[in-house]
Amino acid sequence: VNVLRTIPALTSSINQTVNSINDKLNEDTETFILQATTNLDNVSNTFFPSGVGTLKDNDFPNLFSPNGDGKSDVFKISGIVDSYPNFKISIYNRQGNEVFKYSNNGNTNPIWWDGTYNGKPVATGVYFYTLEYNDGVTKPKTNFIQLIR
Repeated sequence: VNVLRTIPALTSSINQTVNSINDKLNEDTETFILQATTNLDNVSNTFFPSGVGTLKDNDFPNLFSPNGDGKSDVFKISGIVDSYPNFKISIYNRQGNEVFKYSNNGNTNPIWWDGTYNGKPVATGVYFYTLEYNDGVTKPKTNFIQLIR
């Protein structure tokens, strides 16, 4: 998608929101090379300006497998701490019983759900969560997560 953006002279960086299409993977922040082209007659650049762009992940996983293989062993929402350091999350089973509750309170290394309740593995299946951003603006998000082993 081409985005027309006016960049003031002597500007060394800009922020531009870019929407991804069909990106459902929960992944870490990624970088990419950004190259700007000019199509104006009155621009005197003799080269194509370029730089490094950053894609901040904002996807929410819908599946995790706490089986000890080191892959998706916890229900983790990547990148949330950077924007919402005081988030809270509650996870419920299909009967509506809370199986996990966590308040981050600015911690840089959150505790994520490992698929247990009172130290014992919960049953495989669908669980529901409520994520409170606690920024005074963003409405809570309610969604589901499937646990497989």
